[in-house]
Amino acid sequence: MRTHIVMDVVVFKYTDRPIFDVLLDNAFGGGAAAYDGGRAIATGVSIPLGPQTLTWRDAGTGNTVEMKNTLNLTDKDVSDNAQYLAIHIYPDDTVEVTFDEYLPTATKRGKFIMENAEKNGQ
Repeated sequence: MRTHIVMDVVVFKYTDRPIFDVLLDNAFGGGAAAYDGGRAIATGVSIPLGPQTLTWRDAGTGNTVEMKNTLNLTDKDVSDNAQYLAIHIYPDDTVEVTFDEYLPTATKRGKFIMENAEKNGQ
């Protein structure tokens, strides 16, 4: 059984402010623009399996934010052909991770948030 995985990591952010210093279990240091993501990829990130912490810094205030939900990555979450781990950060400060064989895209929830932001001129 694996104790860690090595993946390329992509961050998606579904709010109106950019972020930086995204730290998954204090190891990954990515970022994302407002209502955006998937443009910057960190390659070959070693991620331990098990309970995770995730924090990021708000680019406007510099404040550090911690996810409100919990993440526990297990070996069964990761398919053998997965190449990417995508971190999806939502407006309520909850986080979802997805695994993809090919370059990841926004989640269904993320697409809905971005579509509503466009309709409201954000």
